[in-house]
Amino acid sequence: MISIGISNVKAADETDLCISIQNMRLLRTLVIKVTNEEETLRMEALSSPPANLQKLYFTRKLEKVPQWFRSLQSLTYLQLHWSRLEEDLLPHIAALPNWEVLRIPFLV
Repeated sequence: MISIGISNVKAADETDLCISIQNMRLLRTLVIKVTNEEETLRMEALSSPPANLQKLYFTRKLEKVPQWFRSLQSLTYLQLHWSRLEEDLLPHIAALPNWEVLRIPFLV
């Protein structure tokens, strides 16, 4: 299983980050953490995510679900931490045939 975790991501990194992820065809687990709470994670430049991606972890502000999300046919696990997501995620994950776990940790 090929996994990668990327931290300190800034909005300005979107294009380079997305191009790199597209080239990781064997990727199964992706962890992305934005540099601070002021930055917004933008992943719209990712036109075709790795087809075999099974686990996806996003940490920090993600204002909307990326367009490519529904193409994650192998996704089984999604974790959003401090996402501040402004749209309903359920219609997006309900369309995924292998989805099993959604984890949204809260601050206590």
